[in-house]
Order: sequence, then C-alpha cells, then structure tokens
Amino acid sequence: MTFNQLFNSFIAKHGNTHDVIFFELIFYVSPSVKTKDQFIQKRNETIDFKEKFFWKLVKQYFVEQKPLAHIIGQTRFCDLIFKVSPKVLAPRDITEQMTRDFIDKHKNDKPSHLVDLCCGCGCIGISIKKYIPQFTVACIDKYWKPIFDTRDNGIKHQTQLTVDCVDAIKYLARKGNIDYLISNPPYINKENFANEWMFKYEDKHALIAPDNGLYFYKEYFKWLDQHTFKEAWFEIGYDLEKPLMDLAKDFQNIKVSFIPNKQYIVIKRKQ
Repeated sequence: MTFNQLFNSFIAKHGNTHDVIFFELIFYVSPSVKTKDQFIQKRNETIDFKEKFFWKLVKQYFVEQKPLAHIIGQTRFCDLIFKVSPKVLAPRDITEQMTRDFIDKHKNDKPSHLVDLCCGCGCIGISIKKYIPQFTVACIDKYWKPIFDTRDNGIKHQTQLTVDCVDAIKYLARKGNIDYLISNPPYINKENFANEWMFKYEDKHALIAPDNGLYFYKEYFKWLDQHTFKEAWFEIGYDLEKPLMDLAKDFQNIKVSFIPNKQYIVIKRKQ
C-alpha cells in the first residue's frame, strides 16, 4: 500500500476533518515522513511501516478515545512540540488559543515576571518564554510527572525557566506581587462529569476541582484581591461563566472580564 492509498482509506473511514490526526500518526510511525512536504514527495511510494500498527493507533484515538498526545507521546502547541507523558494532561485547543492571545497582546512588553500555575507539561509558560524572551517565567505544578515534562520541554526549547514542584495555592501564599499570572487549573465539577473513561489516560487531579469546580478560582481571586499585579489569565469551564460572575462580586479590588466565544477570563485590578 502506498502513502496516498492509506490516506484515501483513512479519509473514507473518518472524513476530511480528521486529516490532522492522519498526518500526526504518519509522522509518528514513519521513519522517513516527518512533514507534509515529505508526504507529498513520497505519496506514491510504499509505506515504510506496518499498516496494522497504524490502524491500531487509529482505533486508540477514535474507538478508545485516547488523546492523540498520549498515543504519540507529544503534542503541537503554539507551533512547538511538547513531550506529554502518560497521565500528564494533554493540552487542548482552548488552552492554546488563550496562550496565543496572551502572546499577541504582550509580545512587545517590557521585561516582566510571569507565573504559569498548574503548568502540566509546561506548554503555556514555555511558549510564552519562547515568544516573549524578555519575560521571566516560573512554571508551577503540584505533581512530579508534569514537572519532569516541563523540565524536559524547557531544555528541548532552550528556555530558561524556574520550575517548582509545589501546590499552586501554597506557592501564591508565600509570594508577594507578581506581574502576570496564567493558569489552566482543574475546573471540572465531578457531579456533572460522567466521562470516567478520561481518567484512564489523564490524572483526575488535573481535571477535577472541589467546590463545584470553583476551588482554584476562589483561591486565585483571594490572592489577586490582596496583591498588586498587571493581569491574570485563567482558562475556565464552558459552564462556569455565571458562577464566576457571581464569585467576582465578593471581591472589591479586581475586575473580571469574560472573553466572548473563548473559554478564558482576564482579570485586572480596579483603578
């Protein structure tokens, strides 16, 4: 079977909208095809891997619903490649959009200090450091697996970071003022979450949060209300806008802005 025949077979089964999945799997299984240009050049050549193994990976994604990052051990985020170990949270598109928006807004800023809380594999903090090199960046996570990935990814992308294995709330409690905070915290309310299968591939501590998913936001808001900062950017769950709007009313010194059609909020201090 040729590369092109395999592509046509894949599209016939899963549709054109999943061509990104096809190419990421090809780049993973093929020794010689690592870009789309190489695929085009070799499209009429015989595949250089076992077809059965390729379809096994396809099944893991579409049938077993295993995240692509955990199938191939890495993910693309802000045009960079990040290692993602088993049980470490695989970055989502909404996280990437928040990160890109932050970079676009602040890429020409003066040197500042940024903290990436609940950093996972480090994709947010490392991307920001890569594209805004004048920033000083610290990546914080409570668990060692993501911290190891963050360290490896920081080395891979030649970024100088502070990486610390510590609970995010305890970290903030011992810190003074910070210029920028950014975070994709656990925010799923377990009572509304029936997809237990996800815990098979990702640590539930990276997904589930107490207080109906509001725990981290409550603690973040408390810290922000008492400290000086420039901005805080937090990813939020699709069902959390109203609860967070109500929560924000309890704090006198911060203004919470909900970004239309995007799952994150931006917080500033009131003037």
